[in-house]
Amino acid sequence: MSSLCSCGVSLLNTGRPNCIPIFGVTKQLILVPMIADDGSENSIDPTDTLNNAYFTSLINQSDDSKRWYPSGALKNVTGERADPIMESFEDGSKVFIRQGVRTFTGMILKGGPVLLNQLNSNRCSTFGVFMIDTDGSIYGKVKNDDGLLYPIEVQAASFNGKLVFTTDTTIEKIMLMFEWGVDERDEDLRMIQATSITGINLASVGGLIDVYYKVVSASTTSIVVDIFNKYGNFVTGSPIEGLLQTDFWSDYSQDYGLMYNVTDIGDVMVNTVTESNTIAGRYTLAMGAGIASGDQMQVLIKKNGLDAATMLGTFATAV
Repeated sequence: MSSLCSCGVSLLNTGRPNCIPIFGVTKQLILVPMIADDGSENSIDPTDTLNNAYFTSLINQSDDSKRWYPSGALKNVTGERADPIMESFEDGSKVFIRQGVRTFTGMILKGGPVLLNQLNSNRCSTFGVFMIDTDGSIYGKVKNDDGLLYPIEVQAASFNGKLVFTTDTTIEKIMLMFEWGVDERDEDLRMIQATSITGINLASVGGLIDVYYKVVSASTTSIVVDIFNKYGNFVTGSPIEGLLQTDFWSDYSQDYGLMYNVTDIGDVMVNTVTESNTIAGRYTLAMGAGIASGDQMQVLIKKNGLDAATMLGTFATAV
């Protein structure tokens, strides 16, 4: 919105009610693409039912251009707006030119280099943030008087995380910093109070975890795989435990309890899934009929909290 003065406008009213809710300390950021692939602007419609199902679906949205990406818990958050740009004259008077840019800094504990890479890759995107306070209230911006709450635009090129190593008195952390878009105004900020949200505290939600797998063995009747993420131990990663038969999914028919036979272009039933008692994250998948020696099988899962797109292109070849 323009900061230029309009003709014919008097002073605006400054009265206010006795009780005005105040946004608390920012405990989490929700990173959101500004524009989805279909051309729509990502926003929150306050007339929707703002409950656990609503926000869980956004975090697990299959369309990554509409997905919510929580930063994780933040510490030591600061956000200062630079002094405005003013023009000074010889008589000592000044004229306002434009507002200064607001910066944001915060620390993410135990993020590690893997998360650092994920965060810094965002510099190649056009995105904004919703700010979440301790209670789970949401700070965003309004525009166009359309009744929607939009993310605050981030200058993507300024978005940067740096790894802060452990010392004798401190733990490893990521220092995250960025600037707001130059046209973002504090006057446009609006809050959805936590009291209008049911069944979830957005201050404590997490983003999706990229999932990978390694084939241990594969035959025409069963496949043994290790399923993991890349956090932690470089040798083994961190195992993904507790998967069920209904968590395995075929992107061919987009249905559960199936596996995709890439060679024959069709689904194969996953009859049973047995998790190892001795090796965390290892699963034996007993398969139904329809696999021949040499067939390539795509192992894929679909479960809230996990993103299996990173599993695509890794195949189990039956022998």
